[in-house]
This record gives sequence, structure tokens and C-alpha cells, in this order.
Amino acid sequence: MSAILEGLNEPQREAVSHGEGPLLVLAGAGSGKTRVITRRIAFLIEELHVPEWGILAITFTNKAAREMRERVEQLLPGRGVWVATFHATCARILRREGERLGYDPQFTILDTYDRTQLIKQILKDKDLDPKHHTPAAIGAEISHCKNRGEAPAEGRELEALARPERLFHELYAEYERRRRVSQSLDFDDLLLETVRLLETDGEVLDLYAGRFRHVLVDEYQDTNSIQLRLLRALASAHGNVCAVGDPDQSIYSWRGAEVRNILEFDKDFPGAHTIKLEQNYRSSGNILAAATELIRKNRARLEKRLWTEAEDGAPVEVAESDTDLDEARMVARAIRRFQAQGIRPREIAVFYRANFMQRALEKTLREDAIPYQIVGGLEFFERKEIKDLVAYLALLSNPAADQAFLRVVNTPPRKLGERSVELLRLAALEREIPMAEMLGDLEAIADLKAASRKALEAFGSLIEELRDGLDLSAADTLQRVIQRTGYREFISGLGDNLEDDRQENVEELLAYAAEFDKRNEGGVPAFLGEVALLSDVDAWDEQVEKVTLMTLHAAKGLEFDAAIIVGCEEGLLPHARSAEVPSALEEERRLMHVGMTRARKILVLSHARERFHYGGYVPSRPSRFLSEFESGRADGAWGARALREFEAEVEPELGGFALGERVMHAHFGPGRVVAYRGQRPSTRIVVDFDRAGEKQLLLQYAQLRRAESGR
Repeated sequence: MSAILEGLNEPQREAVSHGEGPLLVLAGAGSGKTRVITRRIAFLIEELHVPEWGILAITFTNKAAREMRERVEQLLPGRGVWVATFHATCARILRREGERLGYDPQFTILDTYDRTQLIKQILKDKDLDPKHHTPAAIGAEISHCKNRGEAPAEGRELEALARPERLFHELYAEYERRRRVSQSLDFDDLLLETVRLLETDGEVLDLYAGRFRHVLVDEYQDTNSIQLRLLRALASAHGNVCAVGDPDQSIYSWRGAEVRNILEFDKDFPGAHTIKLEQNYRSSGNILAAATELIRKNRARLEKRLWTEAEDGAPVEVAESDTDLDEARMVARAIRRFQAQGIRPREIAVFYRANFMQRALEKTLREDAIPYQIVGGLEFFERKEIKDLVAYLALLSNPAADQAFLRVVNTPPRKLGERSVELLRLAALEREIPMAEMLGDLEAIADLKAASRKALEAFGSLIEELRDGLDLSAADTLQRVIQRTGYREFISGLGDNLEDDRQENVEELLAYAAEFDKRNEGGVPAFLGEVALLSDVDAWDEQVEKVTLMTLHAAKGLEFDAAIIVGCEEGLLPHARSAEVPSALEEERRLMHVGMTRARKILVLSHARERFHYGGYVPSRPSRFLSEFESGRADGAWGARALREFEAEVEPELGGFALGERVMHAHFGPGRVVAYRGQRPSTRIVVDFDRAGEKQLLLQYAQLRRAESGR
């Protein structure tokens, strides 16, 4: 047996050693899919003698691609396989071949912020109120159109549309026109234009479909229709597509992902062979059983049954709190408990459905001095000083990048008023040329003052001087920008009490660029490509000893020893918009399944009776998902064993009465302590009285005493 196959179970070995033809690997959570992909790459090279340049491996995050490359390097030192995200793969092809579509090789990649800013300018030029025509919403709709492969309507088709739709398509068309003038592509364009190139240029198609004899795709359930067209084009010469994924983890329909791609893989790639990876190597038996029982309620799935050789482990805990603040305090206590059990902070995660839920968690963790980091909050590359310096690099690389030009033309200040910059922008817009090109004919702008003309000329000279150093490394070019613009002095004089943080961020960006130069060639253009395509998870530091807070959507692909999912309530999980739509409800159930299967040893599912939202406390009900996973087993062995046991373990000393202890009340008589709720001074004790039933009493006024023996 090949050494590459050692340590694999039988289905894994079958997937790794599969020969020619399309292959679908249904890989359940924690079943070793990354191991299968990397071992398959090694097997193709070592055993089937496929040249390394003939293999393309595609995934969805830079973090996953980096991990995949590292594993291949460990198996086959010195072998360079093309492993990248979908967007990075397309950007790389367009850098080489995009001139066939009219794109400069140094085109700029617009992020979501840049797209929104460009739409704001279009609305302003058309005298449209951004309060009634929200730029972000227009950008999102443009993205949806591109994911469906829909161009702006024109001609008779445009005239036939109702006024709101006609206005949208006019804005869409203007966005496309200005984007092309500035030699820029947004994230969707990277995919769409690559597909257009492959589908319309036979020479390019033959080049890439002929080169890549095997295409491997990770997280295939997250692909959209454009990505499917890309894969079909790349596999058109051989049909060797290996798709690895899990329909039970398809959670991105809101950004265009289509679960049908994996459910109907054999229709898109006839003759496909399917292999199921069902052995889970991550979670304990109870966690896995609960997650499996939950996802079985979905209909749009390919049947598989996850199993594990691991012990049952701790029961899944279901915690109930009165309010979201009580829930946050419960989370803090649970984190302390996990740490007391030997679990490191970096192996603890708290997941939530919506970003607004992190506020109560942050407040409580700060008060309890529990270090944490947020994935998906204000990330490093979204900070002002980082965006400024990256914009300088973008303008040096692509002088047509108007969004970058607008950001830095007066940063640091060059005695340019807003009116002067606006005159320049409108003049360039009228000529349909980039703003940087307009700098060469400032005399044509009649209303431009002499001082402003001089300042703009000086800025143009600075950019030309800095462009002369573009053949340097990314770090060296960045250092020149910082020095020649006086950027450090600029942020020192902002007077916003953030000087130290900003200076440290500048140094961190320099360090990041230097580290990039060590592992990559290509200088500034390649550096900009990586920065533009970073995701939330890519910015996550998994080595720092802090608890991680993140949305459930960001959690996919990660794993932790202990995980807490807060907000397991109707209206949140499942979300209110999804509860009445069967397909959307199934995706919400998949989202819950993803969150549950991130946990290796301990899983806590939490809900509150009231949650502060929209300016006030809103009553809530436990999520239907909680009863769905518990209903599969009568003895509740993977359930909570009730909230009472959870709270007893967290804080047993409350009130001096143990859970289950018999107590006496002057009015209600004898009863048994069943729970504690809330925090001092508003802690309530819950007693199940023999005659009066269950009552909640404010602990400090309850006046309970221990019952006499036998009563």
C-alpha cells in the first residue's frame, strides 16, 4: 500500500486513489476532507504521475488554501501546486489574459466599501437621494445580478421595465461604465469575467482546460452558478473534477450559493462516482448524535449517517436565561468553568446568528476581564490608516483607480478643498478618463484656482516618483510611500488620542508586507491581490490566547474544544425571515448543524426569555431546533439533563441551598429547589412546592429555611 494511503479509513483511501472521471466526495463535518484533498493531490503526482502544474485545487478562504498548501508541502517537499481561492484563481488568470477583454494586468480589485463609494458618487451626479436609494442595497442587488450572470438591461428591454427597475438598471450600467474606465473589477467581476473569457475565447479555454488535468474543489456546497460554469469550462477537456463538500453545511444562499450544485452533481458531470465520508474524528458521541438528529429533519440533502469511535463525552447542555445580559453572564461563568477544566481560551468559541448580539457579550467579558477577539468586527484592513496606505499602493499599481485616487489625493492634507477635487472629478468624468490622467491637463479646468492647480500638480509628481519604485518589494514600496508622504507625521497630528494605535498599525502593515514578500513574488500587485481577497476568518489569529466571538456563518471550517451558541430562539435561529419558507428554514437548520459540529468536547446551546433589540426588551421563545434534536432520543442522554444541572455546576453556592434540597416557605409550605436564575442582587430561586407547584422567588426576600428531615 502506498505510504500516501497510510492512516486513512477505507472510504478515504477510495477517494484519494480514484483515477479518472468526475468524483463527488460527500464529507460530513469532521470527517477529514482536507486530509483527503491533500492526500489525493499527492497521490495524483506520486502514483498517477500527473505533473504538479496539471493540478488545480480551489477553496473558499485564504486560510483554507494556506493550510492545504502547507499539507501538500509536508507530503511532497518542493512541489508547487496551484492552490487558491476561487477569486484568487480568477484574478491570476485575468492578470495574465485579461487584456483580451480590455483590462490592464494591474487592474484594481474593488472591495465592498469601494463599490459603495462609487455608487454614492453616481447617485450624487444624478441628484438622487442616498436615503431613498441606499448605495449598499444597490450594490448588493448588482452583486445578485452578476451572480446570476445578468448584465444591465438596455434598449427595448430597458424601456419595457417599470420605473424602479429601469432606474436600477440605469445605475447598474453607469456603475459598470465607471468601473471599466477606472480599470477595476469587483469581487463578482473576477468570477464573471473569467467565465466570459473562457466561454468566448477558444484559445484561452484550450490553454487552461488543457493544462489542468485534475481540478479539485473544496466546500463544493458553497458554489454558485458562475463558479459551476467556471468548473465546467476548466474540466471541459477531461472531466476530472473532484468535488468535496457536504449539503448539510450549505449556508450561503444569501450570497448566491446554490445547494443544488452538490445535490445534482451527477447531472452536471455525468458518470460521477460518489463516496461518503461518514466517520467523524472531531466531536464527542453526544454532540455528534445531537447534530445528526437535528439535520435529519431536512429533506434537501443526500443521506449519510455520521458516526464516531469517540466516547459519548459530556451531554449537550441547554441553558435558559431571563435576559440577554443574564445569558452573557452565563457565558462568562461557563468560560471560567471550561478554563478550570483545562481548556485554553483559544479553544473556546461563542457563536451568534446576528452581529448585534455581540454587544452584551463584549460588555460582560470586559467586565469579567476575559480576553476575547471578534472575527468579523472592525478588522485590521478596515482601519483608516491601513486603507489610506493600501489606497496609495493601489494608485501606484493602477493609475486609473479613481476610488484610490479620491481617498489619498488630500491625505495627508495638501490644501485642496472639496470643490477643487470635485471639479477635477467632473472634468475626468466628462472626458471618460481616469482622474490621474486628468492631472496632465489641469489648464482645461477653468474654475480651478491657481493654488489648487499647484497642489494637484505636486501630487501628480509625487505619484510618478513613487511609481518609479514599483519594481521593489511590497514592503520597500510601502516604506517609501510612508516616508515620502509624511504619513507618520500626519497621523501624529490628528489629535484623536489614537496616535499610538495608528502608529502600531502602520508598523504591523509593514511587517505583514515583509512577511508576504518572503512567501510570494510579484511585489505590490500581488500584495494588493491578497489584501483585497482577505476574508473575516483570514484575519483571525488562532494562536492568541483569547476566547473567540464570531457569527455562525464565519465559524464554518473551524473547530474548538468548547463552543457556546447563544440566541437559540425563534426569530433569531431560525431567523424570522426564514421561518415560513421551507427552503430557507432548512438552511437555518443547516446553520445550527454547522455551529453544533464545531465543538469537540463541550457544547452549550443558550436561549433567553427576553432580549434587548430595537430599543427595548422583546419576549422570545426557545428555538424549535432545541426540541428537534432532543426529540430523537427518549432518555435525553445527549440533551441538557435540564438547565438545573447546568446551573448547579456553574454556581452551586447561590443561596446556601443545593439543587434538589428540600426547603420550607411560610406561605407555600414544603418544596424542592430546582434552579437559580439571574444574578445578584436580582437572583431568583425556583422551588417546586408540593402543593403550589413551581414558583420563582426573589432570593434575598424568599425567607426559605431547610425542611426538617423527612418532610
